Amino acid sequence: MITFKISDIPMGKSTQERFFSADDISLDVLPFQQGYLEIDFERLHASIKVDFLVEGSAQLVCDRSLESFEFPISKSYSVIFRVEHDQDEEDEFTASRKLDLNKNQIDLSDIVRETIMLEIPIKKLHPRYFDDDGNPTQFEVQFGDDQKSEDDSRWDALKKLNKPKTDS
Repeated sequence: MITFKISDIPMGKSTQERFFSADDISLDVLPFQQGYLEIDFERLHASIKVDFLVEGSAQLVCDRSLESFEFPISKSYSVIFRVEHDQDEEDEFTASRKLDLNKNQIDLSDIVRETIMLEIPIKKLHPRYFDDDGNPTQFEVQFGDDQKSEDDSRWDALKKLNKPKTDS
């Protein structure tokens, strides 16, 4: 878990760095070993603004070639923890969560896990399948030297099954 005691966060601005593992954020779905988290806190009387940058990499399997490759992850995110969670005051670009001073801790595990999961592309392509501009290249099926299946003797047995029987 990536948790911080509220009493340990000083008033005003502060920064913390932390390394975390997939176990810390309950990320069993991805082959993600370790990540780095840089967190900027801005604590006010009734709220704590958290800006963080998560960096790491995930081991993915290419959908085209089934080849394994390392996918870099680098994403920043902001969230405000407020004592009084008022929906009307929310900034449309910043997430807002309720701050419970009685627990004396804020947990970033779910937020970090969701940030990493949203960075993983739906279509997983090895970097060699992208052109210089970052666009995916066309998928081309390459056959062996003998591209004409009609000349392949392995098809002869199947061709015999396809011929109609003649009654003699």
